[in-house]
Amino acid sequence: MKKFFFALLIFPFFTHAQIVTDSSRFKTFLYEHFKDGYVLMKNGAVEQAPLNYNSEDQSIYFIKDGKYMVLSVLESVDTIYLQNKIFIPVKESIYEIISDPSSPTVVYVSYTNVIRPLVATADHNGAGKQTPSQVSNTVTDVYANGIGKNKSVEIQKHYWIERKKKMYRADSEKQVIKMIPAKASVIEKYVKENNINFFSDADVLKLAAFCGTLN
Repeated sequence: MKKFFFALLIFPFFTHAQIVTDSSRFKTFLYEHFKDGYVLMKNGAVEQAPLNYNSEDQSIYFIKDGKYMVLSVLESVDTIYLQNKIFIPVKESIYEIISDPSSPTVVYVSYTNVIRPLVATADHNGAGKQTPSQVSNTVTDVYANGIGKNKSVEIQKHYWIERKKKMYRADSEKQVIKMIPAKASVIEKYVKENNINFFSDADVLKLAAFCGTLN
């Protein structure tokens, strides 16, 4: 990931994108509205555009000249800056990076979605409908987007740790252990003693750094 400079260069963005006409895809975005962002290409070119992350296919969408487009030709893309998040291409998908890229165990985040039924709730204003996540509030960094009369899209966050150029899912202790099975007891002890919360960026980063010290 290169150092980012706020200098915009002219870049033929359309050559690295595909026009999107399927409006159903817009129900699975990370943000309710497109946000101003920047795309840094490996050749140093930078383009500013309204961006959003699609949890359906882990891709970046943008608006250019009134058209909705998906960023393609990812081998030419270096870094995507969206709101306070930084995304980079990993193979054919795009991940948020939340750790120092020079770390021996780099931590990424991907977003997927689940269709949830709306459940009836009652308040002082009468009956209403909420998603189960809104009722229980057990999942952090989730935004529920309406997709139909009785359903909604729940955006879900997933952690990944890169170790020795391989990606490992890190949403739970069991998944992290699969990264270094020979150190299962050591990882279990660390998770317990440090009360690691697998919904917390800070805790997962802390655990990843510890795993980076293990042979």
